[in-house]
Amino acid sequence: MIDWSDMIKGYIKSILSWFTSKPIILFAIAVVCFVVLALPESWRIYLGYDELIKPYRGWISLAALISGVLWLIAILAKLIDLIRPWIRTRWESWWFYRKAPNILRELSRQEKQYVAKYVKEDVSTLDWHAEDGVIGGLEAKKIVFVAAKVIGRYIPWNLQPWVMKTLKKHSDLKNEILEHCVEETKIL
Repeated sequence: MIDWSDMIKGYIKSILSWFTSKPIILFAIAVVCFVVLALPESWRIYLGYDELIKPYRGWISLAALISGVLWLIAILAKLIDLIRPWIRTRWESWWFYRKAPNILRELSRQEKQYVAKYVKEDVSTLDWHAEDGVIGGLEAKKIVFVAAKVIGRYIPWNLQPWVMKTLKKHSDLKNEILEHCVEETKIL
């Protein structure tokens, strides 16, 4: 048995999606309906369509209103799609830099020793053993990243730029990290 309500809903959804994908059509319908309704009566009589639209005036008004609203919604959706990446980037950046000091404060003593070595030597790249678990943990926390895919025992690891920026901005945090610095950080 055919379910007519689902079929009608499907047709309405496909028509609405077609119209919203082409907002210029909605705009054209709204403008034509508005012009047909808004022209002075003397012009409508002169053009000969006054008697034609009188019985349909309400439907034409409804078509103008619906197409105008759908056109505005389609335009706003396009604008939102354009600015959404910018807003998301700004939000994530703000949120991350607000949380960055806490991320560094919550590092273990050993992880702070590794970060302190970068800070003390004022470098962005250090070579660490390929199987070093601490540096692997720092990579998982996005504190460091592999600078180059090198096959060997020691791999160059870069400190993420945000770490140095955060430490420069928060001198108390930098001092806390440097307290954990030992002369010889153990490299496996």
